[in-house]
Formats: sequence, C-alpha cells, structure tokens
Amino acid sequence: MSNETLIFQKRVELMNSGVIGKSGNRLVRTGENGKKELIDEPELIHTAREWKRRGYKVMRQQQPVSKLDIYKFTGKTKDGKKEYKIVEALFFASSQVEALQEV
Repeated sequence: MSNETLIFQKRVELMNSGVIGKSGNRLVRTGENGKKELIDEPELIHTAREWKRRGYKVMRQQQPVSKLDIYKFTGKTKDGKKEYKIVEALFFASSQVEALQEV
C-alpha cells in the first residue's frame, strides 16, 4: 500500500471521528457494490516537513492529529532496487498551519 493511500485512509478515519474537519470538497468513490457515491473530502494532513515544503509552518503549541507508520526511501541497492524503511511520522492538519512569511 502506498503512503498516499495510507494517509488518505487515515484522513477519512480522523474526519469520521471528529478529529479533523472537512475540506469543503466532495469526492467520487466507488463502493463495494460497484455504485459510485459522493463523499466529503477530509481536511489535508501532512508532516511538518511537507507543510514547510508547501510554504506553511505548524503554529506554536500544536499537537499532531495523528502518528502514522509510512515508508521512507533509503536508497538503491547495488542491483538498482529501491529500498524503504518504515518510520513513524507525525501529521498536522491544515487548520494547524499558517503561511510562511516572505522576507
């Protein structure tokens, strides 16, 4: 399972339990019976590093909304195969970040 899938599943779980809010968007999902349905899109969550890369910073004294085991690329082997390790990452919601100020 990819990191994107793991994170999206966690977003849905957090939204359904009331930990994070909705983004205001709707997504089309195919249910188990094959029918398409509209579902609410959960608020975005990212690591502090990813928020920074996107031009945001986590506000002071914010606690992570989730800890999640994700795959981290560690390099390539001599035969060219990609190697990954599982790391625990802390995730923050979009409501916990603010734009970085330009100097």
